[in-house]
This record gives sequence, C-alpha cells and structure tokens, in this order.
Amino acid sequence: MGWDEELSAAFGLLLGRSLADYDPAATYAVYYGGDVLNEMAPPADWLSPVALADPTPRPLPDPVYLDEDHQEYAWHFDLSNSFVHFDEEVLDGPFSGAFADDVRAAAILNGVDLLIRGADLSPLLIRHGIDLTAEDLGDFHYSITVTLRLATDGTLLDALRAATFTHRGPAHLIPMGGDDGYVEEAEPQWEKALRPIQNQALRDHLRFHCVGDADAVSAGAQYLATAEWPPGSGAVEDLGATLIAGWSFGEYQHGAAVVRFP
Repeated sequence: MGWDEELSAAFGLLLGRSLADYDPAATYAVYYGGDVLNEMAPPADWLSPVALADPTPRPLPDPVYLDEDHQEYAWHFDLSNSFVHFDEEVLDGPFSGAFADDVRAAAILNGVDLLIRGADLSPLLIRHGIDLTAEDLGDFHYSITVTLRLATDGTLLDALRAATFTHRGPAHLIPMGGDDGYVEEAEPQWEKALRPIQNQALRDHLRFHCVGDADAVSAGAQYLATAEWPPGSGAVEDLGATLIAGWSFGEYQHGAAVVRFP
C-alpha cells in the first residue's frame, strides 16, 4: 500500500467515512487562524501588497504555531486567497475615508467585521498608501486580523495532509510517548478509532493530533471532528463553507479547519 493509500484509509477512520464518499468535484481547503495570529499581525512583513497579491505558496517568517522542535513542519500559505478582517471601529476611525469605502465595496462579507481577500486588498493598500507592515500598527491587534489559507491542491486528501502535518511524508512523523515528554494517549474515542492503522508511526502521529484539551495545551492537538468550528475559523463558517474536520491547538487559542466549498 502506498503512502497516499495509507493516509486515505487512516483519514477515513478519523472522519468516520471513506474519502471516496466525498464529492470529488468540490473544492477542499484548510484555514488557520486564532489568537496566535491576532497577536502578531499587524504589523507583519507578509501583509505587504506584494505578498498579499502573490499566489505563490510561502511560509510565515516565524511559524509561531510550532514549537522549536517542529519548525520543519511549517505550513506554506496562499496569502492571495487568505482573508483580512477589519472591524468597523477601525474603518470608522483611523482608516476612515476613501480606503474604508473601498474596503467595504470589495469585502466578501459585511457585518461586525469586513472580510476581504488578500488579492483584493493588495491594490487598495497601494492606492491609499496604507502600510500594514508598519510598526506603529501594533496598536491594532484584534482590530485587523487574518485567517490564512494553507496552500493545498484543492483535494480533500491534500487538505487533510496539511492539517495533520503529514504533508512531509512518512519519514517525518511525530512520535508519541516515550522519553520525549509527549503525552501518552489520545482521547479514548480516537484511540479506538485509530487502532486498525497498521503503520505504528502513522498511528502515533495521528494519535498525537487527537489528544485531550488539557494535553493539547502543551503538546499535540485536540481533534474536534465536526462537533465545533476550530478557533479562528468563524469567518469561513460565515462564508457558508462546510466543516469536514477541525483541530485546536494550545488553550483553544488557534486552530485549523478543513472545509468544503460550496
């Protein structure tokens, strides 16, 4: 059995149904967001007009969602199809005027926050001379926030690979237990669900991404399945996406959502 076949079978155990049962014509994506990003952006170099307009996958300069032992697993993001949120207080205050009007006109979602794609925001920043990389924008944490789209190929398999950090292949799997200080067990229901996986390294890697909420504070991730949307993914839910699987990290501070459009 090849690696993709192994992963597909393993993901089917997590989802409770075969990947073949999902619509192959749909577009699947992964979005990442939450407090970890909200506390660091703006300012951020990757919020420049050039970066936001470029569909080329790129890592964040400092992948703060990973601990020092796992920097090699860093995600690559499609900033052009990621979302920037402006709350109304910012647009009615420091960014009021023509820029605010253009953001409202280009927004995909209007409400308490205005949601705009990176590629659509880029020309507005240039037109109005707005610099989201400027250090003095540090006062706007939680007023200008982001939901990042991981760079994947649109398939469900690739989305699940990225969300579970299995995208680097079978040689890059995270151990569970032993002398490394990692937690010893996944939540009971996922321990049972993943038991049929014959590849011990893959089983342990996925178990590490299905730990309880207390353990996820310091190691691994909590698997939310479709019971609730992960932190930082509310905007994607509002856009009408269907949640396929979700994970939360830390003290429910940030998360990854695998979704389907439409």
